[in-house]
Amino acid sequence: MSKKIASQSIMALGVVGTALTISLSGCHPKTTNQLAQDTLSIKLDTTIYAIPEEAKSPHCDVKMQLVFINNEKDSAAINVNQAIRRTAFGPQYEKLSNRQFADSLAAFYAAGYNSDIKKLLNADLKNGMSAEEVPGWYNYEYDLSSTLALGMNDKIWNYSLTDFQYTGGAHPNTINTLINIVAGTGRVLTKKDVFTAEAEKAILPLVIDELVKEAKVRFETDTITCLDGLHEVGVFDFSDPFLPENFLLGKDKVTFYYNRYEIAGYAAGPFEVTLPLEKIKQYIKE
Repeated sequence: MSKKIASQSIMALGVVGTALTISLSGCHPKTTNQLAQDTLSIKLDTTIYAIPEEAKSPHCDVKMQLVFINNEKDSAAINVNQAIRRTAFGPQYEKLSNRQFADSLAAFYAAGYNSDIKKLLNADLKNGMSAEEVPGWYNYEYDLSSTLALGMNDKIWNYSLTDFQYTGGAHPNTINTLINIVAGTGRVLTKKDVFTAEAEKAILPLVIDELVKEAKVRFETDTITCLDGLHEVGVFDFSDPFLPENFLLGKDKVTFYYNRYEIAGYAAGPFEVTLPLEKIKQYIKE
């Protein structure tokens, strides 16, 4: 999502049936806790047709339901919203209005879809393929959703983005992005910002223990008891164990998230590990 895109009309790219709604809740917040009750949800439902006005045309469905803080005058809210757009979607979206953001994101997907399939589709149609015969892999789908809530000490915003994509391959994929944002300043916290130098060595055994428990259930076996057992089912088989950059500092827990392909193959799926904050707080910087 960090690619820069040119400004363009989504209607010129074969986008029809665009439905954009912006839902609000709450009003005039003054404190961080009040901001947490005052959210804005951008909902977009768009279909991009490769062959305009053809009912059975290959198409790309784009859906999104993205949450932000609803206050364009509060500097803390502005900082957090800009941090979300910059980090989760790319710097080109940081300063855009809500409407501009939604339209630009739809245009990004429209341009990408047309770029991916146009030459192949035109060649197939030129060779006599009818719209009814076009393979299913010409149909793309994107579905984005997010959550936003206060986390540790009510001073950290927890942002979670779920990005489902099917782009004509053997199977779809879902990527989860977790972001910790300092309330007020909008500073995005990295693993290095949050955890002490000793944290990786101290926390990894706890994470591995939880992964072992999950692997036993997922792979329906009792033979997995340690890291070697995880290796045997393809977990951490191609890298040394590590704590992911994908984590959330919750109110009473810390969640670590490994996306598909990060520590195992596609079939193994993603892995989520949650540890009680009390258990590892000594490895979190003040």
